Amino acid sequence: MTKLAILAAVILILAAILIIRSCSIDKKLKKNEILRLDRMANLFGTTSRGYGQIRGNGWLILTERTVIFEMYVPVRQIVIPLNSITGINQASGHLGKIRKAGGPLLQITYRHGHGEETVAWSVNDVSGWIGELEKLRA
Repeated sequence: MTKLAILAAVILILAAILIIRSCSIDKKLKKNEILRLDRMANLFGTTSRGYGQIRGNGWLILTERTVIFEMYVPVRQIVIPLNSITGINQASGHLGKIRKAGGPLLQITYRHGHGEETVAWSVNDVSGWIGELEKLRA
């Protein structure tokens, strides 16, 4: 196979994975439940997993009660009840990683288990996400 054929095959496989995961996510939530959505949010990681974890894209969804992140590959889900959130802010980096294109990350700290967890994403309109989250928590 030529390099171009391999590249085309990889792109087709990735597109198929995105379509399958998107359909799976769509089935879990009703459209009227979703208040805010970013289909290509980039996870910068959770503090409990440390520095060596894999970043990945997925859906970041805000409903009246939760923030949900569904990573495309590998399949991973983070569910944050709004009543467990202790902090919302903009961050320039997270776990030693910075956004290549510059700009802030959405960072959420929440109660998890016996302690706190912090997670960050690169999303479109960080200030819009923060405003919506703060409005729901008020």
